[in-house]
Amino acid sequence: MNSFDVTVIGGSLSGSYLALLLSQSGYRVLLVEKEHLPRRKACGEGMAEVAKRYLQKIGIWNALPADSYSPYYGYDLYLETAQGSRAISLRKPQSTRPEGYRVSRSILDEKVFKRTLFTPTIERKEACARSLQFENGEWVVDCGGETATSKYVVTAAGATALPLLKRSLQVSEKVRGKDNRFGVVYWLSGKWTNGTPDTVIARSNGRCQTLLTAINDNLLNVSLLINKSDSSFTEKEKSELFEQSLAFASSHGFELDTVLEQRGAARIESRKILTKHSHLYLIGDSAEVFDPIGGLGMVHAFESAELAAESLHLALSGTVSPYLAASAYRWRRNFFAMRVRFLTSLSYTLNVDMPPLLVSLIQFAPGLSAKLFSFLRKKLLRSRRSKKMYLLPERSECRESL
Repeated sequence: MNSFDVTVIGGSLSGSYLALLLSQSGYRVLLVEKEHLPRRKACGEGMAEVAKRYLQKIGIWNALPADSYSPYYGYDLYLETAQGSRAISLRKPQSTRPEGYRVSRSILDEKVFKRTLFTPTIERKEACARSLQFENGEWVVDCGGETATSKYVVTAAGATALPLLKRSLQVSEKVRGKDNRFGVVYWLSGKWTNGTPDTVIARSNGRCQTLLTAINDNLLNVSLLINKSDSSFTEKEKSELFEQSLAFASSHGFELDTVLEQRGAARIESRKILTKHSHLYLIGDSAEVFDPIGGLGMVHAFESAELAAESLHLALSGTVSPYLAASAYRWRRNFFAMRVRFLTSLSYTLNVDMPPLLVSLIQFAPGLSAKLFSFLRKKLLRSRRSKKMYLLPERSECRESL
């Protein structure tokens, strides 16, 4: 039975990124991932510009193939309400810093995950974590019949980690979902007759929100966020909405060649998992899931992993107690998540609720609105880093285990 400093369950973006950060400090990490990567994930594949620095930190950004990403400079919105259709352009000049990047999630996951292959302090295990037991100050992790021990466990497996946590630990779940929408993502190959758009193109009506994200000149991500529960949605209705999305893409100059793949049909909800265990960390979608309409999931994945790495380093080095380090992580991640929630709520209000007054104001001053929205994203998503990490005061009722 091998012993590690940290076991990370989930080798997708946040899990692999955290493993690489910990390895840079010399810690031994067990990375457990049950699926074979890379794989396509139901994701809009839009990444805010501030996320670029995370990939630069581990040397991934310059290693991405040129056709795996492209910058975008804002949003073209087409809102269909009872009062009629309105087109709003929230775009920045191309001479400025882009609003973000349209990036192939499968290639990005592959590059980050493969980097762990060449890191000697990271051991990878292709298996499913079946159970977690905290005994005598350390974790015993059952990985497909084999066991390993570690001082800390980090879950980065998204919603799939919830059953494991509920079986093994006392965790609670808080759902902030506004409605019963669910998402379907299509990847299309083809070409743009009028040149590849430099914005993310979105259409909203009473039935769904359609997002067109051009990864490159020949690959288009079409994400449908449908305003109806999955159980009451028929294949015929889904086919009709897909045909409408193809017509919408065609109206913007996209000529379809092949439908490459479809993923999704997952319910959309804002969800948060809570735990007070001082030796357990939740990052990425395992900690909190945000409505995809905001397009900030990848930023939260990176930032939560980085915050966890800082707290784990303090705890493993003996600088602070495990309880203090875990409390600091949860407080700092929640503070960052509050800002993500605010920006996501703005996107939700504009694209789903579509209040006439707000739509009219944005349509009246689109240039000013674009600058204001970009300013808010830049300021609210900026990492709060300082030489001294602000920690919560340690409490006498600290519990090192459940």
